[in-house]
Amino acid sequence: FDAHVFIGSCDKGIPAQLQAIARLNKPAIMLAGGVMAAGPNKLTLEQIGKYSAQLQRNEITEAEFTYYRHNACPSCGACSFMGTAATMQVLSEALGLALPGSSVLPANSKELQQYAKKVAAAVPRLIRDDITADKILTRKAFENAIMVHSAISGSTNALLHLATIAHEVDIELDM
Repeated sequence: FDAHVFIGSCDKGIPAQLQAIARLNKPAIMLAGGVMAAGPNKLTLEQIGKYSAQLQRNEITEAEFTYYRHNACPSCGACSFMGTAATMQVLSEALGLALPGSSVLPANSKELQQYAKKVAAAVPRLIRDDITADKILTRKAFENAIMVHSAISGSTNALLHLATIAHEVDIELDM
């Protein structure tokens, strides 16, 4: 392969893909799969814990809880809160492995489709200019990602993922 395009929106997949970009050290770019839409009445997966507790206290019925569970994730994409998936989408951009402005677009949006075309257009440039992970993933890039992580109050899992990605390019990050 001359280059790689990675597409993901999962809390496990994105860190693994970023680690693979670092390990392969070929021209590569990440396209975040976007953020899923909220369900009815702005229902999100994050609220299911609250509804589970309400069910256990007999404040809602089993049928209501089932409705919430079935409607909390109505589309593809990362969960619509700053969990690990959305955090890692943002950090892929902060590290320089994704195009600026692409990290948390709605998964089913025209804007994400436009970014997919921009990613495709960027690949030949990456190949031509031999832009590889070792040229992008510098200590400064990781420091930038850590600052962005702090600014967005991202998932604490991301700190472990950043250290693992850094290890792939022989950078040691100390927690």
